[in-house]
Amino acid sequence: MQMENERYSRIRLFTVFLDALGKVAGEDGGILALTWGRAAFGHRLASYLHQGLSSSLSSSPLAENTLPDSQLLKLPGNLYFDVAVPVAMSLSRKTFTADVLLHDRGGNGSQDTDKKVMSVVIRDRYLTEDEQLALHELQENDGCSLALAISLFSPQKPYLLIYRVDSGRIDYYHYQMEDGTCSLFKQREIRKNDDSGQLSLGMPVRRKRKKS
Repeated sequence: MQMENERYSRIRLFTVFLDALGKVAGEDGGILALTWGRAAFGHRLASYLHQGLSSSLSSSPLAENTLPDSQLLKLPGNLYFDVAVPVAMSLSRKTFTADVLLHDRGGNGSQDTDKKVMSVVIRDRYLTEDEQLALHELQENDGCSLALAISLFSPQKPYLLIYRVDSGRIDYYHYQMEDGTCSLFKQREIRKNDDSGQLSLGMPVRRKRKKS
């Protein structure tokens, strides 16, 4: 288990994610202008994520004899990148679609036993508060190592908006399509209502720009 945690650490996953975004933007950026660009973006992102994570793991001292199988698209730990996967929350019982999901497919096909390592939600708009709270629940309550989302604005805007769950808050990053820089620009705390116990997002706190 410790090796798996090191192999699929949040730092490694987020680094590979940013590299994959750079490849989509650099080589397939034109798909964002298509009416079905969101679906195409998800497929290309999943492909680059697999390539990047395979390369990262192959060069890692943790690789040993568990190198990724490029033909089967299987990664160490019997994990796969899939697209458009319905995900059910164990606590709220709500369901949403992960546009890209790194998981073990549940072994017996049951979502109850599906080990989720990385989830990416893609929207062509801002995420609603409910969607952001679902990301938080997926990571903090359902054991997903890294829960992310992307808002696609191109060609209207020169950047993508990245949402990243970080314990008791949501971090928001601007990813510049032209040069691939990523900067944290605000954070919102997750708050719990004392009366109802329901979660909500606090007021945004602006941060000085810094590269991730």
